Amino acid sequence: MSYMQHMKSDRQLHDKYHRRAIEGIELGPTNPLLWNLIEQHQLKSGVDGKIVEVNSESPKEISVAKEFLDIVNNILSAPQDNRDWSSDPNRGKVFMFVIRNKAVGICSTERISEGKWMVYDTGELVPKQKIPLAIGISRIYVSHKYRRMGIGLRLLFAVQQHSIYGLTLTKYQIGWSQPSEFGGKLALSFNGVKHKSGKMLIPIYEER
Repeated sequence: MSYMQHMKSDRQLHDKYHRRAIEGIELGPTNPLLWNLIEQHQLKSGVDGKIVEVNSESPKEISVAKEFLDIVNNILSAPQDNRDWSSDPNRGKVFMFVIRNKAVGICSTERISEGKWMVYDTGELVPKQKIPLAIGISRIYVSHKYRRMGIGLRLLFAVQQHSIYGLTLTKYQIGWSQPSEFGGKLALSFNGVKHKSGKMLIPIYEER
């Protein structure tokens, strides 16, 4: 009996994890003073959503963001991401896209100074070239149910507008760490450049 209960518990945990990966993370009852609202949007589907910035002084917000990022790392088979944002907003930030009190997209960033060009279709780095960058995209993810709605690009636009106080970044000041298939396509559409060879390049950096 205990074995069957254990199997049932494992199955329930698996189902909960799978549901969150597909549909996003429920934020639960929240104080309206929490979650720093920075933008509101109506998506192509007519659904209303908003972008919030995680407050590095709010344990609840940090906990939700870390939980979401743990799911992302598991899905992408990625190593632990840089989480300096959780202690110092000047070293990085986390933005989440929220629909009906559910976090369905997330983007974590870190402050950087330089990067390199990567050939998109081969993953090779362009040798002997360094490019100045200001912000690195550590992780970006949109739950499967909410893809093809422009959420990824809206998160990137928020990064441009709200990463550094009083400054709007150009898209070429933003680099990528370990772009997945989803992230690579997003990077290509956001700030990919065409080399004279005809190859497409995206700016990448080495995550700390």
